[in-house]
Amino acid sequence: FFQSRRRHTSQRSVSWARICVQEPDPEYWDERYKKQGYAMFDWLESYTALKSLIRGLLKKDGKTLVLGCGNAKFSEAMYDDGFENIDNIDISPVVIEQMTERNKDRKKMSYQVMDVRKLAYPADTYDCLLYTSDAADEQRGV
Repeated sequence: FFQSRRRHTSQRSVSWARICVQEPDPEYWDERYKKQGYAMFDWLESYTALKSLIRGLLKKDGKTLVLGCGNAKFSEAMYDDGFENIDNIDISPVVIEQMTERNKDRKKMSYQVMDVRKLAYPADTYDCLLYTSDAADEQRGV
């Protein structure tokens, strides 16, 4: 899912409750990331596949929030393409620690433990919101 304020200018706020279909289970995700270590689980689409869409909708200095980032390479590839103002959140402290360490040289990109249903940011903080719907299926075992 990709949402840009530039494209949806009449939409000033996002209903965050619509994003999460199922109650997230932090213990499930912590255990999963502990078991897999630094092996990555990427999104259904790579950044390369969506690059032209993102480049067409978002300015390089735009601020992006990646919801449920997990340990996908998506944010890293986007950062390396010049979109450096990226905040990543996930409900799993384990993966946030792993990703913070892995991306310590990407100074403008941040990682924070946060539940998508309880965002600590005002709705108009970001120009772009990114999330993947496959995480809910993964947790349910689909």
